[in-house]
Amino acid sequence: MPHHTLAAEYEELRMRTRAFIRDVVIPAEPRSGERLSDVTRDQLQAAAKAAGVFAPQVPREYGGQGLPLEYWSPIFQECGYWPIGASILNCRAPDEGNMHIQNTGRCR
Repeated sequence: MPHHTLAAEYEELRMRTRAFIRDVVIPAEPRSGERLSDVTRDQLQAAAKAAGVFAPQVPREYGGQGLPLEYWSPIFQECGYWPIGASILNCRAPDEGNMHIQNTGRCR
């Protein structure tokens, strides 16, 4: 169902993110008690980059999707649908906040 407050380009990103989590991330989830291997994480992150859903909050010039702050919530909700989703899409706390601070120059 479309999100009623998103512009078409952000709704499209939300739906691509939703599909990526459900079609790619969920099937790759490690079994209970197992850890996500570095190799699998790297493969999933490469797939997220190829799908255009990696690091939605990071500016495009740094490899992200350039999503404006006011649209983070609906996209992050899709990332967080599955336990490893935010990690694969590189928007898990505290990393997400650190990336934002570094981008704004407040840490210099």
